[in-house]
Amino acid sequence: MAQRQKVEIRDAIMNSAFRQFSKRGYTGATIPQIAAGANVSTANFYVYFRSKLEVIFAIYEPWLKVQLDKLEEETDAIADPERRLRRILIVLWREIPARNNGFSTNIMQALSAAKRDEGYESRTIHWAEGKIAGMIKQALALAAALPIDSADLAHIMFMAFDGFSLNYHLNPWAACNDAIVDTFCQLLLRGAAPGALRRRARG
Repeated sequence: MAQRQKVEIRDAIMNSAFRQFSKRGYTGATIPQIAAGANVSTANFYVYFRSKLEVIFAIYEPWLKVQLDKLEEETDAIADPERRLRRILIVLWREIPARNNGFSTNIMQALSAAKRDEGYESRTIHWAEGKIAGMIKQALALAAALPIDSADLAHIMFMAFDGFSLNYHLNPWAACNDAIVDTFCQLLLRGAAPGALRRRARG
């Protein structure tokens, strides 16, 4: 019973933190606000999390995993390689940065304010880049494109994702546009075998 209650309290803190971060941003949300939203004391917050940084990591990892799992499931059903690539880019560069009131910006705020000894772990970004790399590799294979290092490409795409997330935070009306997506798709597909895209589209 006690263990179940601990799980419930941890979940309540995380849910409160998600609401506070979505509403106020990482830098604007405070631990007392998070604790109050979970109906616990500030001291009790520290029983479950050592810091605000730790709770944002605990929230962001499963949140991002849900976004990318949904994207993978959606794009697996798209046979045309160019449409598949476009969908990956639009979701990664436009839709995810806008979700939950620009929630992805919180992780950048957290990391920019973090100290070197606060225990940053890079496993989430490595997993996410690996996930995107796999999606890109499959799309390029469908297009019969020349081999490309999909891991390096995914890293570049996530650096752009950070920029688009920050841009949404500052200028939500100036999201990643179709011209940017189309340009990047064409750069990737330029090495496709002649006529491959047309054949795949007809098939």
